Amino acid sequence: MTAFVSSLLIALFAWFQQPARDAPARPRPGTATISGMVVTEDTPPQPVRRARVLLAGDLTADSETATSDDSGHFVFRGIPTGRYLLQAVHPPYLPAFYGASRPGRAGTSVVVAADGQAIQNLTIRMPHGAAIEGLVTDATGRRWKERPYRRCGSGTRRGLASAR
Repeated sequence: MTAFVSSLLIALFAWFQQPARDAPARPRPGTATISGMVVTEDTPPQPVRRARVLLAGDLTADSETATSDDSGHFVFRGIPTGRYLLQAVHPPYLPAFYGASRPGRAGTSVVVAADGQAIQNLTIRMPHGAAIEGLVTDATGRRWKERPYRRCGSGTRRGLASAR
């Protein structure tokens, strides 16, 4: 019986003494800065004010957001070393990645190689979006499904959406 009580006490002691799970590793704060400007694809380019600029790291699901000022400038501070993608979003423009050759295409990574690095003068060019509305008809000129439709989409997302 003493062996049973001893075993029980040892099991309880071991159960209460389990180490806590490791806390998830927090990214170490950095000292780099990434800055640039959001402009239209017009000639000459015009600044896009109040565009939401997203900075997403390759190795983390975390992202940061900045808003461009009235002259289109944005800045991210306290960035650790790593590779990042930049995307600008602001209706009525199509979302655009830094370094993308066309809308809907992947952009170029921004590499922060060392703490304290200042990456400046990045330019994100945003094309104007557009919408076309009308009626879809068959070969005889009758309305298709008796409902108005509009074509919508950009890049690889295309289709018809009900205008109602």
